Amino acid sequence: MAEEPDIFAQGDIAWLRIDSRGGLIVACNPGVANLLGTDAANLLETPWRDVLGVADCAEPLARALASGRRTPLSPFVLTRPAAGEIVLGGMVLPLDGGDSCVMLWSLLEAKDTGLPADLGPTDVVAALGVERVSPAGQDPAALMEDIRSSLFGILRNRDHIAQPVDKTVLLVLKDLDLDAALDISRALLSHLHSLPALAKEGVPGVRLGIGLAPVVEGASPLQMLLAANNAMLCLRYREDAGRIRVAA
Repeated sequence: MAEEPDIFAQGDIAWLRIDSRGGLIVACNPGVANLLGTDAANLLETPWRDVLGVADCAEPLARALASGRRTPLSPFVLTRPAAGEIVLGGMVLPLDGGDSCVMLWSLLEAKDTGLPADLGPTDVVAALGVERVSPAGQDPAALMEDIRSSLFGILRNRDHIAQPVDKTVLLVLKDLDLDAALDISRALLSHLHSLPALAKEGVPGVRLGIGLAPVVEGASPLQMLLAANNAMLCLRYREDAGRIRVAA
């Protein structure tokens, strides 16, 4: 078990202590004001589900709290009443006395997705990522720029190509069904693996993967981004997996 962490007073991480008996927030730090869009004092003695229950992490968080073990939370989207959507990462830590500490931090805000706001019902969001770069490979940032530049030569003018973020390029494939998106994704991977930056000696360790998320009615661009990215991340470290995965 752990004592209350030293980050209690820090403002860049939201820290909430959850009572093990009633599921109430019994302590929190000033970081919740910036991260969750509400004053810390307003959360005291509030059930945690009133704050995080509408997020897609609600059930995983409930299981983590019940387990009494240190548990990482997968990235999730939270809609803040006054501040819009945000992608959060998190960790649950058991504390002395049976309570739990929920730590939350910002990963991405809606304004930073690079995706158009007007996703259509026949669009597919794609996350194209570098899974692994061999030690002899080139700089990942330069590689991602090479990959993005090459996409303009194969995708249609109406498709959207965002700026690379870390080792991922987000795409919006416009006005097509999933089968067509899969065909385009296969063509993309074939095209990209023929690039000199990937074909030269010393770069065989580079593996590309694509996660696809057909737009769901009522879902926001941030939610679709996370769905595509999670599908892409599922390809990591799986030698037997294909290089394309569709979000569940």
